[in-house]
Amino acid sequence: MGARLQPFTCFWPKCLMPIHQTPLLEYWLSSLRYLNLQNVYVNSHHHAHEVNLFLKRKRFTSWVTNLYENELVGTAGSIRYNKEFFYNSHLLLIHADNWTALSIKDFLEYSAKMKNIDCVMSMVTFFTKEPKNCGIVTLDERRVVTDFFEKDPLVSSNLANGAVYFLDKTIVNWICENQEVSDFSLDVIPRFVDRIMTWHNNGYHRDIGQIDSLRKAQNDPRVKLYWKNDDKWMTKFREHGILKKLNLKYEC
Repeated sequence: MGARLQPFTCFWPKCLMPIHQTPLLEYWLSSLRYLNLQNVYVNSHHHAHEVNLFLKRKRFTSWVTNLYENELVGTAGSIRYNKEFFYNSHLLLIHADNWTALSIKDFLEYSAKMKNIDCVMSMVTFFTKEPKNCGIVTLDERRVVTDFFEKDPLVSSNLANGAVYFLDKTIVNWICENQEVSDFSLDVIPRFVDRIMTWHNNGYHRDIGQIDSLRKAQNDPRVKLYWKNDDKWMTKFREHGILKKLNLKYEC
């Protein structure tokens, strides 16, 4: 729902918040297009109409599907809710409210080694200055997760979960078959501690769900998109009030 980004999310979805005058989700989809991934699904709920209009653009129609969620079922529940697409398949799972410099290609190549150390999931990690607002992990000498603390004010580590995962079909099927599983951080990660390998992102990694973080992202290096960014939707977006109102104080 983007509650921490109110009042901006009163009229605009979090995933389409601007960075360098381009929606965050545009960057994620561009990075996936560089890898020529063919089956990409975007889970939508809050301001889903705007997300749908964004995804109806010609550059997305042949390979990106919008999975609308009328009622929120949780970050893991969304996988089970759409199990006809995911069951018995490996899955790259991305929480797209993050702005990051990570290389998905490098992450996936590293993830291919999971079986060598009996892991069923790989996770991106990064160092955070606000550990109490993140999921914090501890690792063994193989960089496999040994413990996980979700938004715990007492944690002493600053090694955080980047909310980008590669899931072996074993864990995807487990999610699809267990009705009580809802939240990925609370219900899935603790269940598979000792079977989660990590890949560290040394670049920037920001949760743009906070206004201050979203504003800081505007000063990060620009990212080249896969396509030219000049279609009708983008022209209209750059005239949208959200680009101006990010620097103003106002009420819903």
